[in-house]
Amino acid sequence: AESKPRFRESVQALKSLNLLALDETDDEKEAVAQESLCRGLLSSGLSPESLFTWFSADDVKEIRQAQPANLGVLVFQVLSSIAKATEVDATGNTFTSRGDVPELMACLRVLSRVMPHVVEAEWQQTQHAEQAGLTSDGSGLSHNKPSVLSYLSNEFQRPAAVPAPEDQSSLPDDAAPSQEDAPRAPSDALHAQRGGVAFGALSTLASALVNLAFCEPFTVPAQGLQCGLRVWAPSMTEPRLVPVETTAARAELLRCLVATCTAEALLNSPQSYHSARLPFTHALLNLLAPLNANASARQATETAVDLFTSLFNTVICYKPGGWWRNISKDVGSQLLDYSIHAMLVLLDLPNQNPSPKLWTSVIPGVEMQTQQPQGVEETGVFKQLLGSVSDPRQFKIIFYSMVELLNNPLIVMHSSIMQDRQKVDSYPELLVLLWRLLDCNSSFLAYVSTGECQHGMPLLAVLLQHIYIARNDPSKIGLVQNASYILLLLSSRRDFAVALNDPVTTSNYPCLELPSSFHGRHVDALVHVVFRCVVSPGCERLVPLYTTLLTVLLNVTPYSKTISMHSSERLMKMLEVFSSRQVLLAAPKNYQWAKLVLMILNNLVQYQIDGQYHLTYAVVRKSDIVTTVATMELKQPDTIPPNADTANADEDATETDDEAQFPDVDIPPDAAVFKGTKWSASHGTATSQGWEPDETWMRTVKAELPTSVLLLLIQRLVPIVEAFVQRTNQTADNAVVEFLRNTTMVGLVPSPPPIMVHRYAASAATEQWMSAYTWGLLYLRHQEMPHRLFDGLDSIRMVRVLSTRSS
Repeated sequence: AESKPRFRESVQALKSLNLLALDETDDEKEAVAQESLCRGLLSSGLSPESLFTWFSADDVKEIRQAQPANLGVLVFQVLSSIAKATEVDATGNTFTSRGDVPELMACLRVLSRVMPHVVEAEWQQTQHAEQAGLTSDGSGLSHNKPSVLSYLSNEFQRPAAVPAPEDQSSLPDDAAPSQEDAPRAPSDALHAQRGGVAFGALSTLASALVNLAFCEPFTVPAQGLQCGLRVWAPSMTEPRLVPVETTAARAELLRCLVATCTAEALLNSPQSYHSARLPFTHALLNLLAPLNANASARQATETAVDLFTSLFNTVICYKPGGWWRNISKDVGSQLLDYSIHAMLVLLDLPNQNPSPKLWTSVIPGVEMQTQQPQGVEETGVFKQLLGSVSDPRQFKIIFYSMVELLNNPLIVMHSSIMQDRQKVDSYPELLVLLWRLLDCNSSFLAYVSTGECQHGMPLLAVLLQHIYIARNDPSKIGLVQNASYILLLLSSRRDFAVALNDPVTTSNYPCLELPSSFHGRHVDALVHVVFRCVVSPGCERLVPLYTTLLTVLLNVTPYSKTISMHSSERLMKMLEVFSSRQVLLAAPKNYQWAKLVLMILNNLVQYQIDGQYHLTYAVVRKSDIVTTVATMELKQPDTIPPNADTANADEDATETDDEAQFPDVDIPPDAAVFKGTKWSASHGTATSQGWEPDETWMRTVKAELPTSVLLLLIQRLVPIVEAFVQRTNQTADNAVVEFLRNTTMVGLVPSPPPIMVHRYAASAATEQWMSAYTWGLLYLRHQEMPHRLFDGLDSIRMVRVLSTRSS
């Protein structure tokens, strides 16, 4: 209780006092006064929740606006405290005393709070300098508006701050070393380099965090380094039991690292991020993966490998706890969140190096690389580490662990007992990590589709349910797109497509709102989810994903032996919607959707026609849709009333008991998906953003729409079905379907061409989107947490912030 008033007094002092002018006549007394004020923050002993509550983002922003020098002093004092509390031995191992652990925790919490705002202040300073142009001395910095970290120069120009070499130890306190003999410290010459002090301070922070990652007994248990227990979790199967304080220290360390990297990334646009000046991020990269002797590529250090292994194994071996641990978020689940976040940060490090900068140490005893070579392209060191995993035993553990973690929120959602298990909140970030793994490691992608992983069906069930739940949530469109990309990768594997024929029940897909009597196959669940994403009202934000989702179906349908009546009706419904004039004439490329649906239908009736009796019946029954598409003219108004399907909805849903519970979803002509498209029956023109179709466009569209196979099927089947009805006088749907099941259909359609698989091809646009989505996820997750580290940031460019969510 006594620590809170002192803590608040220190915060108020940072707001009101100028720490650089406490005692202008005596630098030593001024330094003591600065340290005393900052000690009130570092030695308070407050819990993380209390510290972030009593030292809010609004407080930091107020200090930055009223007393910007104080933030620089605070950062200096915190980095100095970390340097004093740690010791690096001759072998490179870092040690601290058990009594200094609480102070190190407080240092990391304070840095997590202030560094996003310090990074933004430095970025704004750089932007102002670039807009104002170079100054007369060519430095590019505005001397009228010093940056936050530039105030650190006053601290390091003192003789006591930077110790002289041994041969100069006898110099008096007021004697400054010459330019040639002075140690590397932020002098005036270094300040002349644009951002030199900022790079120096942030690079020292990066060095401190890397050292603390394997510091005994802070993040490594006592005697752990001597016993070879450096890696946090050396096994993917069993987590190492460590004290709760060690787990909490790891979480605090990763939070500080993620907060600083995320703040730097958020201030840049997706297009400029990989070529932007990111002092902390590039300093971290230089420490973990320095350039080789030829300065042509980067090579991961032992520390980088150990850190990456620690993070990955921590994620894989995590097991959610039961209800008794769910009263509040425990440190284990916090470590899981920050481990996933840290992995995403490392995997998205920029591919380009910045222009030459001076990287200087601002803490005595910390050596940094002095120069960054120019024009060296990155090779994705951490992506290479992720792609280097090759042990099939590890693949199996990784696959089932990720499926379990992704399935956890679905189980919690449908649990009848409140808080019966700990919920994994970071499942969207875990999906991004899974995407990175599948994209970087082709061996893992191939293994997922094998029988060892049930041909990827457990992952399919999880992905489809997450897509189905998130499809109408505007804030989760990125999750749907990410999951769709994963499905596209999986759909290119033959074993995965063949396994979609396995039978399933509603217990396999509890979140898809399937009827209790549903009996189908995995492919039917896939068609159901795609249909709900493509046709259902409220999913207009998913329009950019139509092509991806339909391509997934296109890849797997050549191997689908049979589909249900429910799926057959849905496919015909999608053809009807995409071939309607409201959609087809809305934009010049909209016909591609109808083309994809036609290709899906052709795959089913050409490669597996013997088992497609439900589909052949749906095609015969809806033959007018195919005929209309084949004979469509530009100036011909719709022959089918807009609401014709509404009148026949009950009739369409009477094939079986299952189908009666699946009424068709009808799209009104003025659905939000098609807003901006105006159809005029009198003039026969469609306008959308100034584009009007013409006869040449219509001829091109009709030539590209593959309707010949379905027309031939209709031409040959309709007489056969009509003859059966006249002969037996049976018009019930079940009777006709049973007749088609027993009818030999070989030879009704032409022989199929070779199967063509549409594979995912990486592109700069996709990588930019994935990068922006990753940083946007990290921003939202931290805003949803109680500490809200990024509140008050005004210069975010990576994502568009529409509103601020309450915790």
